[in-house]
Amino acid sequence: MIVYEIYKNGSLLCKAGREDLDLLNAIITSHCKEQSQELSNTMRVGGFVGGNDKNQHPDWLSFENLKIGDEITIKITDADIADPPKSEKEMTPEDYRN
Repeated sequence: MIVYEIYKNGSLLCKAGREDLDLLNAIITSHCKEQSQELSNTMRVGGFVGGNDKNQHPDWLSFENLKIGDEITIKITDADIADPPKSEKEMTPEDYRN
């Protein structure tokens, strides 16, 4: 299976992946807060599993403390095992309409 090994400043944070995933993503977002002009840097590693009327959204990593100079490395590997998600949210089609 495809696994993302996520490193921050050389330290392994997680190995994200699952056999049944339809989507695996790693997203880094930077945005400026309007009032304070402060820059906020966040990262999320998650996925999507679709099927029937239920959609699962597993999350392996989510944090808001990226700083200028932090180095993020994503190594794409083929592995037999990965870390279990830290959380998983299940949504129905009705949840998307709300």
